[in-house]
Amino acid sequence: MYQRHQRILATALFLLLALLAASSAWATGLKGEQPLLLKTNLGDFSAATRIQTKSTVQLKVWEPVIQMVKRNYDEPFQKAFLVGPEQLEVEHDEIWRMEGDSGVSSAEKERYKGMFDIVSLYWKDGLIQAYTVERFYCTNPATGDRLTPGTHKLAELRDRQNILAKIKEEPMRLNVAKKN
Repeated sequence: MYQRHQRILATALFLLLALLAASSAWATGLKGEQPLLLKTNLGDFSAATRIQTKSTVQLKVWEPVIQMVKRNYDEPFQKAFLVGPEQLEVEHDEIWRMEGDSGVSSAEKERYKGMFDIVSLYWKDGLIQAYTVERFYCTNPATGDRLTPGTHKLAELRDRQNILAKIKEEPMRLNVAKKN
């Protein structure tokens, strides 16, 4: 009798947690795959800026990054650095954008403000379409010429299939920020 009550209680608790998760996603306006990709090995997007905009954008990895990788690395390493397509046309209705500054102190955040990677997720009808990383460059990686002022350039691009494969192959890692 006691075990039966435990099973009923466990089932009720599970249903309550599922209902809370669903209502949380509903309350925040998340749909489709969005609640599932809020915190993954791609990053913690719970505090990301959400931009509602319908358009089609042509994304292309910055050519000097491609040249540098192809010139300096053998084929197996090239595939590790250039993991997705070099260019991609993305139709989207929402973008999540965050600055990749987790794990650094508040003093470092202040000192290097605007120089951290900018990570973006592109969505269409609640389905992930693309993942991008814009890195801050002070020099052209192919030529070594100085960029004045330094600027963010697209360095990593992943399409839908590549994103889903990455999430499937790698276990979720926790993004733990240092406390000051």
